[in-house]
Amino acid sequence: MISNKKGSSVGILFFIIIASVTIIIVGGVLVYGLNQIVLGLTSTNSMVGAVNLTTATQQTLGQINTALINNANLYGVILIFGMFLGMMIGGFVIRDKFPKILFVFDIFILIFAYIIAVYLSNAYETAITSIPFSSIYTGTMPTASAFVLKLPFISLIAGAITIILSYSAIPRNKEEQIAGY
Repeated sequence: MISNKKGSSVGILFFIIIASVTIIIVGGVLVYGLNQIVLGLTSTNSMVGAVNLTTATQQTLGQINTALINNANLYGVILIFGMFLGMMIGGFVIRDKFPKILFVFDIFILIFAYIIAVYLSNAYETAITSIPFSSIYTGTMPTASAFVLKLPFISLIAGAITIILSYSAIPRNKEEQIAGY
């Protein structure tokens, strides 16, 4: 393992941008799919052996579906916000480990990440307006969808904060030097 690794503090921004869009799309499909399964199972009043399928579904899978629909927005926002917060904390932890010349490369990476975020945000907007279950994204997950629609702005701000934290001259305290962060 190489112990003297050099890299960029905002390089993870590409992963976060793509993961943010993927998390929200997969989350919406999951909510829609589970909702369709529960509606299909509860619409027919059929018996499987001695068990009423509608009642069993409402007592088990119906409770999970209700919890997912009520909290899907929160799950998406927490995952995306956590990734951006982790990137900023990582930038703070690795401060003073990069040569200052990499600041220029980080700016170029940030600009390129912004362009990718604009592209993915526009593609997401086009996708949620054309799919048949767009009400999941606008009704059930409005904050998470707004987060992805504003992804270029958010990624630019988070990347700039990470660059500032990475290249700032915040001195390390004695505990950090002893622990070897």
